[in-house]
Amino acid sequence: MKIISRAIIPLFLIAVILTACNRFPSTPALSSTSEMETAVSVARTNIVGTQMAIPTATSTPSPSPTSTPTLFMVQPTSYITISPTYISPYETDHQAIKTVIAAYFDKTYSMNNSFQVDGFDDTVSTSDEASGFLKTELRKRAVEIVWARTNFLRYASYKFTLDYSEIVVFEAGQRARANFTEEHGIVYELSIPSGRESHMSGVRHIMILKKEEGGWKIIYDVHDDQSHRSLYAPTPFPQDVLAGLDKQLIGMSQGQGGPALPGEGKLFIPSDPAQLEEWEEYESALAEKLMPQYPRDKVKCEWELMEKSEQKVNVWAFCLTTVTSPEIGNYYFPAASVPAVINLDADGGVQSVEIPEYGENYIAGFWKLVPDTIWDQFPTVAAMEKHLHWRRTHPAEPPLVVLNATAILMATPTATPIPTATALEATPFIEANGWFSHGLEGETIYSLAIDPVTPATLYAGVYGGGVFKTTDGGWTWNAANNGLTSVIIQSLAIDPKTPTTLYAGTSGSGVFKSVDGGATWKKTNVGLKDSTIGALVIDPITPTTLYAGTLGGGVFKSVDGGASWSASNTGLPKLNVSALAIDPTGPTTIYAGTLDGVFKSLDSGANWSAANTGLTGIHVVALAIDPTTPTIIYAGANNSCCVFKSTDSGTNWSASYTDLDWSTGIPALAIDPTTPTTIYAGTFNLGVFKSMDGGVSWSRMGNGMPANVVSALVINPKTPTILYAGTWYHGVYITRLVK
Repeated sequence: MKIISRAIIPLFLIAVILTACNRFPSTPALSSTSEMETAVSVARTNIVGTQMAIPTATSTPSPSPTSTPTLFMVQPTSYITISPTYISPYETDHQAIKTVIAAYFDKTYSMNNSFQVDGFDDTVSTSDEASGFLKTELRKRAVEIVWARTNFLRYASYKFTLDYSEIVVFEAGQRARANFTEEHGIVYELSIPSGRESHMSGVRHIMILKKEEGGWKIIYDVHDDQSHRSLYAPTPFPQDVLAGLDKQLIGMSQGQGGPALPGEGKLFIPSDPAQLEEWEEYESALAEKLMPQYPRDKVKCEWELMEKSEQKVNVWAFCLTTVTSPEIGNYYFPAASVPAVINLDADGGVQSVEIPEYGENYIAGFWKLVPDTIWDQFPTVAAMEKHLHWRRTHPAEPPLVVLNATAILMATPTATPIPTATALEATPFIEANGWFSHGLEGETIYSLAIDPVTPATLYAGVYGGGVFKTTDGGWTWNAANNGLTSVIIQSLAIDPKTPTTLYAGTSGSGVFKSVDGGATWKKTNVGLKDSTIGALVIDPITPTTLYAGTLGGGVFKSVDGGASWSASNTGLPKLNVSALAIDPTGPTTIYAGTLDGVFKSLDSGANWSAANTGLTGIHVVALAIDPTTPTIIYAGANNSCCVFKSTDSGTNWSASYTDLDWSTGIPALAIDPTTPTTIYAGTFNLGVFKSMDGGVSWSRMGNGMPANVVSALVINPKTPTILYAGTWYHGVYITRLVK
């Protein structure tokens, strides 16, 4: 599978998206990888002894999967012609089996478009032997929909192909096994402005079917889509898998509820006082257009005003409902989040609502409804969603646009100014142990760096936005891009002794340096062969020495403040370096996170050796060293379960699973400088987790932060109770911790 994007995406984030595209989040691991072997073994039981395995006859493309008119499909790719030794007596069954399987996948993909888990129609057997498979697949769809919704990955359009290698009918024509490979192409809704499209290939399936009164039906499907949750034996189905999926549904919704944050209606949602009269009509019209499959009284909507005229209102709309079902699990929240145009009649009432048509014309429809002239910034979806969850239990509460319109009418010229950085600890806007977002809303943050001397000054590396700077602890942010020729900032590093000197690692343009606190930048790339910089670290004792981890060129070293660079790769077998960490007490010791675990250098990068016992084959994208006991190191991976820990300077590693569903990986780590047994982990799916016992146990910090990718974490070095998190699509979040 690969990602195609107009913008270059760093390797470790591509890996995240690859995992996300492959059925999104994963459930807790099963007892062992032998589950797959067990399933395959069961799938093949009695076949050899019952009837000779007859390959499919000369293959023909399967019929196009059925779908709603708003989605487009393509014919599956032609299959390799096989010259069978025997003519199968079940050729008609082969075509019927392909038709049922195609309908099953069509329904699977369309659920991620409709944000509604409504079953597989009659493609899956309702017999007892298929009940575990059916319940689990429905829960998986719910988990994927919730995860996708909170990360703005609704399917705007999709297409898929199923490439069959063998279909075997056995037990006198009553059962069948189908071996095939699944491929797909998907365009995502809220990624449309960047033109992001994903392609997946090579997902191998072993599907078992049986013939029932109504035709062929699926009993179970064994497949490996880079997510261990997909490996299981058919019967009896492990109850812990179902429980794990239920736990995910609950966990992904924690922290979503509660009232709007103080000031949220005033600060975040552009509005118009005229909406005070029409808001109920607007909400009904949006609900009926965006989520017609649900009862109107069960759907709540929020919207952000983008532009208004006498004839129409341009908004970004977000509607949400709640579903409870014993088949699906405890609950999940289907939603729709799209640009919309509310067309008005002569009296100002709602005449009609337009949204982009899902399918191959979605991109054109998107830009028709959201022209460049009104696209000022990404919509404030996080604030809208938070308030929608509050309104679920407080039905009399109006949308945020209405609260905002009321605030506009009540505003006076002597309104209280926004708090300054000096009031950060005392401000009521930041609740203890709760997350608060202010500034950079809608932006994707790849990296964060904090001034060690003046920690109210921070820098954010923004995907597509360059470097942003705050001098008041995150209350206000301003672009600091003068001289930058790349606006995709993968990594940032600050000189610990002269913090007005900092470095930015970019995607496509190498390293840039600023000596005036980000006011101006100059490229500093002499000798730096690779232009994509995944990691930067500075020698804390000799800050003119720094290291760059590149995605394809390995490690580069500079001893003159970035003026020149030289490769330092001796002993590194793979040159994709996503993370670097330097021993704070002995900076000649450096650790590199690679595609094959961690490598270590004891001579300032001149030579490297594997430090991988327990990490072989793990793609490490985050590293953190205990500042007081540097023999303790933590590693986060993008293709594994959890945080890994070493207590012997990287010689051996062990993983932490306790009380934690890690989903798809850990792109960010931070250690409390005063209490280093307290560690924070940013996940690819579920926000931030915290451990207070050195990684033995973990708990989610979800109060106020939507479940999301957290790709950067920094702690205020002088006030470690303040933690900053850089997220995808939601900007920077701040929390004030109470220990």
